[in-house]
Amino acid sequence: LKGADVCYITTKGKQGLPLGVYSIEAEDAKEMLDYTKDAVRVSKKGKMSKPSMNSSDRQLIQKEPYLFMVAAIADFKAKFPQKGKLKKSILGESWNVELCQTEDILSSLDKTDIKTVAFKAEMDSKKGLNNAIALLESKGVDAVCYNLLEDAKSFGGDENEITFITKNKEVSLGRTDKLTLANKILDEAKVLAGE
Repeated sequence: LKGADVCYITTKGKQGLPLGVYSIEAEDAKEMLDYTKDAVRVSKKGKMSKPSMNSSDRQLIQKEPYLFMVAAIADFKAKFPQKGKLKKSILGESWNVELCQTEDILSSLDKTDIKTVAFKAEMDSKKGLNNAIALLESKGVDAVCYNLLEDAKSFGGDENEITFITKNKEVSLGRTDKLTLANKILDEAKVLAGE
């Protein structure tokens, strides 16, 4: 993808990925955190490669890594997960499920020497933009892709509308298909290398 070595960490499978994208399937939020930490660490090391087709000598190629955190990981998980079906004869007429917070992947990463782009989907048109801007500071990211959702049906749709936000500017990328938006986001993210 545009000359980048891409590692895609997901819980949903890898159908439809472009050729050359390395993918890792995580079982849960903890595993996703571990894989993401490993991928960030490896990306900082660079890659041995030939700098051109004419050169026979391999060299260490180091590009500034980018992390695009597009996943909406659950904020909570069951404190006492159970396996199998629980019988209502044992549980009774009601059942309380105790939840505990999952570790925040983006907040817990070492973001030194990488450019980070977070994604923020909001349904509140009055507070959404401010929440997205606050993410720059609270998560320590370089940019936020803000998506104001019309309603719950907006998830999984063919189109989105993104505002690309940095500490210096807000750029509306318009409403379009997701592939076109992805390329527009990459174009905007290039600017981060100069900041």
